Amino acid sequence: MAIKVAELHTLESVLWQFRRIALRLLGHVRLNNAYQADQSETYLMTKRAVLLQALESTPADVDRLIAKLDEAAAAWHAPGDWSCRDVVAHLDYVEPLYLARLQRILAEEEPAVPFIHPDETAHDHTLPIMQLAERFRADRQATLAFLQTLSPAGWRRAALHERNGRTTLRHFVQALVEHDIDHTNQLVEIQGRRRAILRQEAAPPGN
Repeated sequence: MAIKVAELHTLESVLWQFRRIALRLLGHVRLNNAYQADQSETYLMTKRAVLLQALESTPADVDRLIAKLDEAAAAWHAPGDWSCRDVVAHLDYVEPLYLARLQRILAEEEPAVPFIHPDETAHDHTLPIMQLAERFRADRQATLAFLQTLSPAGWRRAALHERNGRTTLRHFVQALVEHDIDHTNQLVEIQGRRRAILRQEAAPPGN
């Protein structure tokens, strides 16, 4: 029996895709100096507030998406793909690295910033998925505490990214929001694939 596309793309997944598009439309435009100068501080403050709200909401989103998973379900993965545990472990791994990056941008004058590569060897497979999510929540709180102290000038601090060239701290925050959305959507998709495969395996022969 073929797996239907509708089974893989649940309503929840569609909602995550919509949220991703909305946030990217909000702030993914690469501002040049002339364009940035035309923006009112009120407008930029609103955009920063939305980014902070998005970052703050992610740990609760992760908790909701993994709440019904036992450890076997958390460890399930399609061949060559990540499990839900891998996704949450990756979020936990990246967060302190990202905070260190933001702190460096604030402290140094246009530092050269390397790309943060995923590292599956850094994933702690000994911890339950909920404990990984708790660690991610604590790390995210530290990131938010740092960002909430920044002045408008701090958000405009520049850095030279390994792949994207010269950009600002605000754009790095936007990228972190997109990273959250990509991986929370991945949690939805992994569980959708698992449910579809389990239904396929449980179906009577010949269906």
